[in-house]
Amino acid sequence: MPSPQTKSKNYWTSKQLATFLSTVVHEDNLRNDYQRSALFYLLATTGMRKGEALALTWQDVDLVNGHRDDQQNNDTGPRQHPNGWNA
Repeated sequence: MPSPQTKSKNYWTSKQLATFLSTVVHEDNLRNDYQRSALFYLLATTGMRKGEALALTWQDVDLVNGHRDDQQNNDTGPRQHPNGWNA
């Protein structure tokens, strides 16, 4: 029986991600609409999945202390990002 083929995962380099984010921010600046760039920045810097980010409300975010309270996943407080900074 043949083994199932695994799909290779393609990840962007830091430079590719920076280029993408700066392009999105530039386009959003032209429109005076920053929701899209905020979403992509959030996804790229926190490791959140799309559904987690879209389910967030302002009550879930503490900008003063720099953390989120994700009631959907029972995840409270700051999370340590693999790069060493809090997400």
